Amino acid sequence: MTQLVSSRILSKGDERIGALDGLRALAIILVLLSHLTPTRNSNQGIAGLLFKIADIGWSGVDLFFVLSGYLVTGILLRNKEKGFGLSSFLIRRLLRIVPAYYLALSFVFFIAPFTLGLYDLPGFNVQIPYWLYLSNYFEHLKLFDGTWFYVGHFWSLAVEMQFYVLWPLAIYYLPASYLRQFAVGLLGFALLGRAVLVLQGAHWATTFGWLPWRMDGLLMGSLVAIVLFQGVPVTRLKWPATAVALATGAIVLLVTWGGGAAHSVFKDPDSLSVVLLRVFLPLLLTLFYGATLLLALQDHLVSRLLSANFFKPIARYSYGIYVVHYMLIPVFDRFIHPSILRQWVGPGDAAIYAYFVLCSFISFFLAMVSYHLFEVHFLKLKSRYQAA
Repeated sequence: MTQLVSSRILSKGDERIGALDGLRALAIILVLLSHLTPTRNSNQGIAGLLFKIADIGWSGVDLFFVLSGYLVTGILLRNKEKGFGLSSFLIRRLLRIVPAYYLALSFVFFIAPFTLGLYDLPGFNVQIPYWLYLSNYFEHLKLFDGTWFYVGHFWSLAVEMQFYVLWPLAIYYLPASYLRQFAVGLLGFALLGRAVLVLQGAHWATTFGWLPWRMDGLLMGSLVAIVLFQGVPVTRLKWPATAVALATGAIVLLVTWGGGAAHSVFKDPDSLSVVLLRVFLPLLLTLFYGATLLLALQDHLVSRLLSANFFKPIARYSYGIYVVHYMLIPVFDRFIHPSILRQWVGPGDAAIYAYFVLCSFISFFLAMVSYHLFEVHFLKLKSRYQAA
């Protein structure tokens, strides 16, 4: 019975179950709140609650990482068990994530400068880290910081791609009995490495964006998949997951409530609080999201809330929304910045809310168009390759 429960949770189609769609949707909503609420003031007590959530919205990427780690590790474990090679997994992953990303890069690096004449063609040395999914290691240099389009958010796609290339080797070539310990060991390595670098005064982009020091979420999701695949009943994890979610959630809430504390991960280590937050906050968020994932995978109030139909379309286009929204911020700011919208909606925070809604809608629409007119043709090719 135990194996049946775990197999059902890790079965093909998990990527579409309601609760996981809810988590995907929440992840992109958090990111949108973080990026699309400019000039916000979160120090307004309860009136600034939404903006306080926006302050920690960057952690939506961590939730995406947890989901990716869980789903990818489940696929790999099933493929290995059934004797499938790595090539099918890699090809199917590439067909899902590369087309939209390369389309965005083509637009920014070729179409915009050549066809629209918005700026000079970026040099090869600027472009190559993005095409090779290595931009996370150059984030502190701001290789391309155009006045019309941003590409800095692609660091997270680089981190995921590097994980997709390296993690399958561990799954396939390590004995299954050692996988859990290996993942825990890597978590400890990431935490220790982050601590050493922060104490040495490393730039925040190094500890925030380099795979070795930012793999907490990917590993936590992988651990969830490994534990369930190895036969631990998800119901046995209900109360431990609840306790971890409540404890870590309370700590994150306290951090978020403190003015500016959630942004400590982007600061120089000039105080003990900044050092501690840069080292431990990503791990706390990872624990919170990992515990929430466990609750979402069983009959629980959390899973029922996350299965609401409202989340499904947002989840479906979440990848495209992520690719598009930040890239277009300079365009949004030129035409519908809150300072411009206040002419129509009046003073105060209403203009920020209007900006958020308009930018989110435009990003959703463009992601939907990209999915149905472009990405879907590559997704159809996935059926040619054996899946678990």
